[in-house]
Amino acid sequence: MNKSFFGFSKYGIGTLLLAFLLAAILGVGIGYIAQPSPSQKVIKKAVESSPPSLQENFEFVSPQAVLLNTKAINKLEIVGLDSLVLTKISVALQTKKARAVSVYFQDLSNGKSWTINPNEKYTPASLMKVSVLLAILKTSESRPEMLHQELFFAQKQQANYTSEGSQGMELESQLIPERKYQVQHLIEEMIINSDNEATFLLLDFLEKTNKNELLEVERLFDILPPDNNIKAEDFITVSAYSRLFRTLYNASFLSVENSDYALELLSKAIFKSGIIQSIPPEVTVAHKYGLMAVRNQGFQLHHYGIVFHPVKPYLLGVMSKGDGGKDLRELLGSISGIVYNHVDEFSKKTEDLLYFDII
Repeated sequence: MNKSFFGFSKYGIGTLLLAFLLAAILGVGIGYIAQPSPSQKVIKKAVESSPPSLQENFEFVSPQAVLLNTKAINKLEIVGLDSLVLTKISVALQTKKARAVSVYFQDLSNGKSWTINPNEKYTPASLMKVSVLLAILKTSESRPEMLHQELFFAQKQQANYTSEGSQGMELESQLIPERKYQVQHLIEEMIINSDNEATFLLLDFLEKTNKNELLEVERLFDILPPDNNIKAEDFITVSAYSRLFRTLYNASFLSVENSDYALELLSKAIFKSGIIQSIPPEVTVAHKYGLMAVRNQGFQLHHYGIVFHPVKPYLLGVMSKGDGGKDLRELLGSISGIVYNHVDEFSKKTEDLLYFDII
């Protein structure tokens, strides 16, 4: 059952121009590379009981997506977590550590979900890079050779699209001007290092080769800016964006192979702040963040991740607005810690396992 919590004041912060997938796809990332998770061993063990044709090493997508018998997954519903998170957010709002916060949680072992402050709208920033990833991988399913196509990188463009107040916050691109790069290399740079130059090059490539695919992705997942306005602000809700991660985990939009590949790239993202900082380093997290700042108008920080807890994998998304980037980072870390600790403790309360067969 989905539950929603209302009652938070909405603050129009008027921040951050979204130069849709150009200006708005800017981000900051620093230093985290995930390690293999115990949950991957669970999935590999389940593969042994699957038909030979399905015994492939898909480590990130849902076991159900590849018709596996999922064992050692605790199906029991988690209780009380939403109230704990709501209390933390209420304190942050009262102490002005944040102006608006929305949270989406889904227990991937049973599909149960809840949302806090579902109607608040945000500017997605670098989160939109995942939509570019989906558009390119979807196109590659009918044209696999495109991933090896080389694109010429003439010169850096990031300075032309950096929003006021964000200058100096972005990582320096590792791409070297006057060189060619394969599309697959560029999507890896875009996701793992949140490279804006790689993103600009891929957007130009999509515009010339399959300009409708990105629009179709955005329409399908309800993340298209109003009137396709490249300067639109605050148009995505926390629930709407969660669909991108859910469809990757369930392999319901891309093929199983491409869904697993996309999640693998997201698990290697180098950003180590936000929700990552409260997850044990041995637990794999496939994640993406978005950060935007406008001088004198505050920050927006968002972070989504599939946390591959060995017994209860889950999806957590947090979107936030506030005056201080540090306050928002700490808040996201606190919320993530509350969620992980509660899930972890709850998973130990029962020895019941989920056994089911998919025909």
